[in-house]
Amino acid sequence: GGMKGLLDAAIGALKDGMEKMESFLQSAPNTVRTAFDMPAPLCALQSVLLSQAPKIMTDLLGMLEKLQNVSLEPVMKTISSTKEKVGGLNPEAIKTPVNKFMESAKDLVDKLDKTVSGAKMASGGGMKGMGKMFG
Repeated sequence: GGMKGLLDAAIGALKDGMEKMESFLQSAPNTVRTAFDMPAPLCALQSVLLSQAPKIMTDLLGMLEKLQNVSLEPVMKTISSTKEKVGGLNPEAIKTPVNKFMESAKDLVDKLDKTVSGAKMASGGGMKGMGKMFG
């Protein structure tokens, strides 16, 4: 539940997306090549008619090759590390000291509030009194 559940769902979606991208990058070069295959009657002449691959085909294959060289390993390591850190967090470990601090500070805040109120009354009600001091 809570943050851990959201993080698990996000990590699951990210891993799924990365697997889909990896699968796409493995099949895409072949898909690009077949897109430029000539239909049945002309396929015998393909090597003659297309002695050189079309520029768009070589450009697409080059881009796909660059994408294949991008390593997603660092991203996965960071995600796994984050999941471990967040998963291991104990909200009580933070909540308890903060509540203790708030309790211990309450008396000081009350005293400060009373002191400020007293100072305002003594000076004639805040900023008006300040004018008298400098006027």
